[in-house]
Parts: sequence; structure tokens; C-alpha cells
Amino acid sequence: MRTQKLKWATWCGFGLLAVVTFGTIMNPVFARPQYMLLFDQDPYSIPAWHGQCSTCHNNPSGGGERNVFGQAFEKGLHKITVELRASFPDRFLSEPRSSHRPSVQFDPRNPNLVVVEVNGEKIQIDTARKSFQTAGPPSSAAPSTSPVPPSPGVAPREKAAPVVLDHYFVNLPSAVPYARHSLNLQFSHRFSSPPFDETKGGGPSNLFGFDSFSISSFGVTYGITDRIAVRAYRSPLFKTIELGGEISILRESEGDPFSLKAYGSVEGRNNFKLTVANREFFEHFYGGNFQIVVSRSLWNRLELAFVPTFSGHTRFLFDPTTTRNNTVALGMAGSLKLTSRSALVAEYIPRVAGYVPAGTQPTVSFGIQRATQRHVFSLVVSKTQATTTGQQILGGNILTVGFNIYRRIL
Repeated sequence: MRTQKLKWATWCGFGLLAVVTFGTIMNPVFARPQYMLLFDQDPYSIPAWHGQCSTCHNNPSGGGERNVFGQAFEKGLHKITVELRASFPDRFLSEPRSSHRPSVQFDPRNPNLVVVEVNGEKIQIDTARKSFQTAGPPSSAAPSTSPVPPSPGVAPREKAAPVVLDHYFVNLPSAVPYARHSLNLQFSHRFSSPPFDETKGGGPSNLFGFDSFSISSFGVTYGITDRIAVRAYRSPLFKTIELGGEISILRESEGDPFSLKAYGSVEGRNNFKLTVANREFFEHFYGGNFQIVVSRSLWNRLELAFVPTFSGHTRFLFDPTTTRNNTVALGMAGSLKLTSRSALVAEYIPRVAGYVPAGTQPTVSFGIQRATQRHVFSLVVSKTQATTTGQQILGGNILTVGFNIYRRIL
């Protein structure tokens, strides 16, 4: 009876994810004039950029690849925050437009010309001809990027908090939320041979382990809102499927002292199938996970995260060394940004209570990430080949090389 309910729950979950995904794919992608309106209505936005597609796009006509401001606006889930304004002084004023007094300047070469500046917009008035025109409009091909100096007596704003490049450091999740109605793919590859051991299939002659067998896993995550997302992930290790969901509770980018995210999932080996032969070992084929991600940025370059994790039913089948069946780990991770699109990542996952497989060591992983507009590639070295939540916290005994690929397709 329990098996039948699990089957129904699993198929219903997959069906719901398929329906939501199909409905999202069927929605065509249009331009987003509401984002331009959001920028125009911001009291700090510089009027010279109002109505300009080049505010966010490289193409003056709009569409296509976004410029640096457009990428930051998208990563911030299309919200204008204090940090975004401080990072782009060429787009925003240091004071709201309503507090700016008009400035009047006379042209010494022509007494009939007067330049009036109101809220960052200059208007040239010709009193002889009784006409006026906008003075110095931004070029649609190459907008001016000169910063607007802060007004005297106004304290400088803090620098924007760095954005972690990926939703995962290596195996541990970061606090980066998924965008609303976004469809995201995750590929994880771990090779079987240690990169520097020639006797075990590594070393230069074996391309540092890349010639060995690869354990390739695949996952899909859908952002229901900009705070809630659901995930389905499969690993060939024991044919394990992980179904989970996350909620973003606090965000440092929105003024909170730190970022906080919660994640929960269930894992099922053998593709969530119980056979007559293994029915009595139910607890070894199904498990649950719960994680809390607490993340904080330092010095506008470094992101540190603390990820306590509880996983149930982690004990290997027929392991006679212990009767403990659950594992508690205290994961720690960090990301050091080298440039706006590259970072070094590292993580350490000590097991502090519960089941620990004999002969294993805590998972230690590190790597380098490179990001584009919707894609992140990570070259990593890890102590474990496992990538599901319940398996990777158990640790390992062989250092392996691999890579992660993240891609947002919607």
C-alpha cells in the first residue's frame, strides 16, 4: 500500500512539473516595456536614460544581449534596489529628482542662450527665437557613462553586495534565488579516476582523469515565484532521483543583514521503485533531506555560506558497522570573485552526527567558475563522485575531477 502511494505521489509530482514547464515554454518571449517603465518611474533615475532601450541592451533598438546594467538588473530579479543605484551612478542620481533645484547657466558667447537643468535633464532655451531643445541627449549607440558626483553633505552609499555566480558552489547550494517563471538546467559530471594518480587512471597521460568513466547527472529547476522553486534531479549512482523545493526567506541584496534560504527534498533509489525482493529494506531506498543556507558577503568580493544539512536514511544497505540511519553535516562554502564573470569556489562538509561510512573522509571540493549571461561553467575537484543531497554529505575517499554546467533557458 505504501509503495502504491509513493508511485502515485512521484508520478503526480512529475506531471505537475511537466504541466508547469510546458505552459511556460508555450508562452512566447516578448520585450519587457514594464521594465523600462519601472526604471523611468524610479525617483532616482536620470531622465536622460528614460525611454532608451540602450539603458539595458547593447542594441539601441532593444532586444538581444544586455549590457552590464541590464545583466545586473536581471540578476537582481528586475528590482531597483539601493545597491543597484549605488553600483551605477551613471543611471541614477544621488538624490531623488523631487529634491533637485533647477540650475540656470548663461552662454557667455551668446546672451540669448540659456541652459536650464532640472532633475538631471538639460534644456537649452533660445530667447531670441523663442524656442528650446534638449541639451546633450544621450547617444543611443554609446550612452555616456560618466558618474554623477554626490551632492555635498550626502553620505556615500555602501557598495553593492556581490552576486554569487551560480545557484551552487560545487555540491552545496548558494543563496542565489531562481527568477520567477524561469526554467533552469543543471548538469554535473564527476570522473572516476583521481586526477594526479597515474596508477589509477589519472596523470597527464590520461588527461588528469578526464579519460576515465564519467558519472553524469542532470537536473531541472523551475522558479514558481522569485522566492519559491521546485527541482527534479537524477544521478546514475544507485539510479537515484531527488525531488525537492526551496524558498528564499531573506535577501542581503534587499537590505537584509544576510541571505537565508531553506531547501527540502526526498530521494529514491532505483528510480523510486521497490521490488518484491527489496521491499523489506524500504528505509535504505528512500530518504529525506533538509538544508538551511545562511550567506553573507564581505568586502564586496567574498561570499561565505553556512549550510547545515540533515539527511535521513543514509546508511548503506547491509552496513554492519553501525545501526545509525541518519546523518547531520555542517557544510561551509565560499566564493571569491575574481572578475564580474569569474570566481573561485570552495566547500567543506564535515559530518557531525549520525551515520558516517567507514573509510570515508569529509567532502572537500574546490573549483573555478566562469559565467555568461545565462550560463555558468564550473571546473571542479571534489572528494566525492556523488551529487545528490543525501549522498554527497557522506564524503568519499578518492579525489575526482569534474565539472558543473548551469543554463537558464527561460
